[in-house]
Amino acid sequence: MERSQVQKELAELGRNVAAARKLLGEIEGLDADRAGNVASLAARLDKLQARVEPLEAASELGKQLGTWLVEYRAELAAFREEQSKRFGVELEQELCAVGLGLTGHYPELRSGAYTIALDLERWQVTVWWGPKQERLGSCAMSPKAVAELVVRLRSELGSHVDEAAFVERLGRALDRAQRDGDEDGMVPIIIVLGELALLMQSRAFLRDPQREAYRSYSRADLSSDLCRFNHRVQMRVATRALARSRDTFLWVPSDARSGDGAVYSHVRLRKETS
Repeated sequence: MERSQVQKELAELGRNVAAARKLLGEIEGLDADRAGNVASLAARLDKLQARVEPLEAASELGKQLGTWLVEYRAELAAFREEQSKRFGVELEQELCAVGLGLTGHYPELRSGAYTIALDLERWQVTVWWGPKQERLGSCAMSPKAVAELVVRLRSELGSHVDEAAFVERLGRALDRAQRDGDEDGMVPIIIVLGELALLMQSRAFLRDPQREAYRSYSRADLSSDLCRFNHRVQMRVATRALARSRDTFLWVPSDARSGDGAVYSHVRLRKETS
C-alpha cells in the first residue's frame, strides 16, 4: 500500500474515532432523560452506526463498540415499548394532578377540548384544539412534558378579557362585518375573526403597527372565547357545503370540559331579554 494511501486511511480512521467519541458523549447526556429523548437517542445511534462500521474492521475496540451499539439499540427499543404501554396511565396521573382528565385510545387521546395525538415512530406528541381542528403545539412523548404543554396552552388560549369587554369588541366586529351578514344579523364567523383580531390589538400596535407589538388572536382563541361566553352569542351550524373549507367555518366546543362541539359558519350577539 502506498504511504499516501496509508495516511489517507489513518486520517479517515481518526475522523471516525472523533465523531464516535462526540456521539457517545451526546448519547450519555441524552440518556439521563431517556423518556424525553427517545427520538434523539435513536437518531444518534443511526449516526454512530455509520461511524462504527469502519472502526469494527480496523480494531478490537471498534468491534467492542459495535457490540455495545447492538445491545444499547435493543435496550432502547425495549424501553420504548415499555414507556408506550405506561404513557397513558402516567399522563392521566399528571393531568389529574392539575384538575384535568384523560379519555380516548392510542394514538389519539382527549383531555377536555384538547386532542393529544401520539406519533410513536417519532416519539412526539402534538396537541390540537378540538378533534384535530387547530394545531397548538408539540413536545417529546413524555407524560410530564405533555401535561405541562396542555397546562400552558390552557393559560394562553383566548383573549383573557372579561365578558363585558369581549361582548363590546365582538359587537364592534359584527358591526364592521355586517355588510357580509344576513338579514337576521348572522355574520360569517371567519370574517368576524379577522375584524376581532384587529380589535384585540393594543394601543401601541394601533399607533405603530410593528410585528413586535402584534398580539396573536387565532381561530383557537376565538373558539375558546365563544365557548366561554356562549350564553351571549348565537351561532349557526355550518352546512355540509360550508364545512368543507376552513374559510367558512370554525369549530367551537359547547363544553370545554367534555370537549363536545360543532362547526359553525355564522355568529351574532344574543338579543337581551328585558
